[in-house]
Parts: sequence; C-alpha cells; structure tokens
Amino acid sequence: MLRRVLCKTLKGVLDGDFEERVAQLIKYSREEPKWTLDMMRTISKGLRERTKMDRNDPEYLNPDSIDNYFKPLQKLFAMNNVPVHWERVKATYPERDNKPDSRGYTREEIARMLRHSRDTMGRALVLVLASSGVRLGGLDLNWEDLVPAYRVDGRLVLDPGVNNDDIACAMLHVYRGSAESYTSFITPEAFEALSEYGLMWAKAQVRSITCLRAVFSGCCASHLQWPAVLWKLRVVGHATVGSPYIWRRIP
Repeated sequence: MLRRVLCKTLKGVLDGDFEERVAQLIKYSREEPKWTLDMMRTISKGLRERTKMDRNDPEYLNPDSIDNYFKPLQKLFAMNNVPVHWERVKATYPERDNKPDSRGYTREEIARMLRHSRDTMGRALVLVLASSGVRLGGLDLNWEDLVPAYRVDGRLVLDPGVNNDDIACAMLHVYRGSAESYTSFITPEAFEALSEYGLMWAKAQVRSITCLRAVFSGCCASHLQWPAVLWKLRVVGHATVGSPYIWRRIP
C-alpha cells in the first residue's frame, strides 16, 4: 500500500523510484511539517470523494478502507521520528456506513455465470471469487498459496497421509509475505475448478506446475495482467446479468 500511495497517489509530487520517493517524503516532512499535514489532508479528502461514488463504479472506495491508506504512512513517519497530527487528518475522514446494501450470489446466479464462462479459467475465477470473498487483488496467487483440507474421521487435516479425495475445503493464503496477508477459504467445487484449470494450462503450455508458478497466469507463466482478468469477468457479467461488474456483489 505504501508503494501505491507514493508512486501513484503522489505521482505528481514526488520523483524517482520508490526508495527515492520515500527519502524525499521524509526529507520534506522534516523540513516542512505543515506541508506534510496539508498533503495528508488532501489525500484524505480525495479518498473521501471516492466514497461518494456509485458502489458499482470501479473507483468506489468503502469508507472503512480509508485508514488502510494511512497505516503504512503512519508507520513510516513513526520509524523516522517525523511527527504528524493524525487527529487533524482523521477529522477529514467520511462517516462510516456499515449498512450492507449487497448480498452474496445465490446458487442459481452462480450456475448462470458458470454456464456463460467460456473456459476453465473463467469457471475457476467465478467459483473462487464467489466462495472466498477476496478482492481482485487477492487473485495474485501462486500455487503454493492453495492448500486443500481433507476430511478424515470427522476431522479436517492438511496431510491425510494416504490418497484421499474427500476434500472439505481449501485455504488461500492471500497477499502472502505482506502486512495485509490473511487466509481465506474456498469450496471443494472451487478447488476442483482450479485444479482442472491448472492441468489444462500445463497441457496447453507444455509445462509443469510448480508451487511458485502463478495460479492465474498467461502464456509466459507470470501473473495474469488485470485487464485480461477484468475482460473475462465482464464477458461473464454481460452474458449473465447485463452488467460488466459481475465481480462485485449483486445489489
């Protein structure tokens, strides 16, 4: 998140690569504390405007997510002994709205999406997103991040010790290695769809699947670029409900 704020949000303010931008921000903040406070408040106000957008807009931001943009900045300033009046920054936050106006997909809606999925990747995307609840950024996974859990004698185990096809669920290690890392779960159907997609990809590319390979990947085995993922989901969305935003919760 810190890299995103410094390299994207402050693109026109700081120069150079990520490390150079960090050094510039610390230097400016020590020399001009008021500049830092004004900049943080300006960022907050910009984020607040995104919370007013339609919830189907890709740029919409949940008010509860705003603090996530500032946590890495707070840590950066604290580690470098740069004082910032965060109370004045937080005073610009929008009011939190935790009233749900969305719901999960029904079985019928998921079935319709699967019927309109053109390939094994599309099917896997639909089932993983529907069962795990992860955001699109959470799909930046390697195969080592997928861990099946088996049902043995009424218990869930990760290593049954023998061949066992009774998969109860599977764990996804989302954002592995980052401060935002967490574990989510997918259904046996989603795990089966991922496995089928992986086998089809390996066969088509004449390559083997290793734990460090990207789960959703292109022909070069690197993580699939988001325009390609969004295109697949938009195709499914248009065919199913006439909306390109099928990856968002249906209102």
